Amino acid sequence: MNTTIPLVEVAVLDTDVFLKDPYAPLSLHTQSIIVPFQVLEELDDLKRISGAIGRQARQAIHLFEALRLKGDLHKGVRVDDEKTPLLTVAPLTFFNNPLLSTDDAVLEAAHHFQMQGKNTLLYTQDINMRLKAANHGITSREYQATTFSMPNQFAHIIVHPMPAKDLKAITQSKVMETLTHKPTYINQFIKLVSQNNYEHYRLFRFLGGEQFHEIHNKPIMNCFTAQNAEQAMALDLLMDDSIELVSLIGKAGTGKTFLVMLAGLVKVLHEKRFRRIMVTRPTVSLGPDIGFLPGDVNDKIETWMYPIFDTISAIAHEIKKMKLPITISTEDLRKTNQLSLQAITYMRGRSLPQQFLFIDEAQNLTPLELKTLITRAGTGTKVIMAGDPEQIDTNQLGYDTNGLMVTTRRFMNERIFGVVHLQKSERSGLAQKAAELL
Repeated sequence: MNTTIPLVEVAVLDTDVFLKDPYAPLSLHTQSIIVPFQVLEELDDLKRISGAIGRQARQAIHLFEALRLKGDLHKGVRVDDEKTPLLTVAPLTFFNNPLLSTDDAVLEAAHHFQMQGKNTLLYTQDINMRLKAANHGITSREYQATTFSMPNQFAHIIVHPMPAKDLKAITQSKVMETLTHKPTYINQFIKLVSQNNYEHYRLFRFLGGEQFHEIHNKPIMNCFTAQNAEQAMALDLLMDDSIELVSLIGKAGTGKTFLVMLAGLVKVLHEKRFRRIMVTRPTVSLGPDIGFLPGDVNDKIETWMYPIFDTISAIAHEIKKMKLPITISTEDLRKTNQLSLQAITYMRGRSLPQQFLFIDEAQNLTPLELKTLITRAGTGTKVIMAGDPEQIDTNQLGYDTNGLMVTTRRFMNERIFGVVHLQKSERSGLAQKAAELL
């Protein structure tokens, strides 16, 4: 059976759609989304329930509140930018009978727009509702959450084996004609490897058209070099000022935080490209909460920033061991305001120019929270988001609905964006095995 439906002009959403995916409006390809007011009332009742249903209801209400702050929901508000659907809450006055049940309100809303000649589709998880819709001549279907690719699929590295002599001789202008599989998005990485020795390779980044940029693993501060190909790719994006948003996805120990802080220190202290490194991360506990933290907001936020301090200390230790004429310390960076630690709670409404903004543990942020942070970026600011979608510490988010994955997917093929999936742990053999097995 051919289930293809023509371009949907109006999508009407039932309550259970939001219980399956609180961010469903962000995934629908339609001109307009209609949500009867009765649906919001039902979500408000359900938010008090413990467990998954209550969590999903609360998350959906959070989405509606964010949209309400943008405009009048009764008149319609874009769910994101001008290319996204206009979401409208149909008020009780929309219906001839304001006492309609939620099911009847959803059916009547769909019927109303269908009678106007608009191609209308009712989304509901309830088979009984779909049968009722069919009796009224209304097209309906079960909502399926957007399927997201795994990181190694949408951060795919093209690997192309070739004879060693050809690998040595190839130039950037000849890369495209050499490849069997062509790049599919801007800033995709290509790894040309020797047929006889896969440890012998050259790395390129696709810039569009026939243009490629070769990546050279040059020492940073005459001390640090990438430990593997993916780290070299990450550093290439981090050090390129034309790339304004970077996504680093990888398990613990792959070097995400180290690479970001290393690049940030070079850009701020040596190149003077940015005014400061600004670090923010969600304050989500891994285990049971140990209670209130003492001190003011700066004292509290420091507790969540120990991984950043540890990384800076590790970089400083290596520099000292190499006897380089450079001194780096967390205390000096903070005194000179070249390192700033910020709580996400206080970022709304700010404008942040000339910052090297590092959003760590981004998988624990909702898409709207991450959008709020990225839209704070002022002129000359570079934003780096890093995290592991397999280590989500809040039960309100899933692998495919967290801010890191949603934002990465939406920025694919933008010239100012680049993504790397770091897979090899450089921390220790134990850390690598734990990431694989646990």
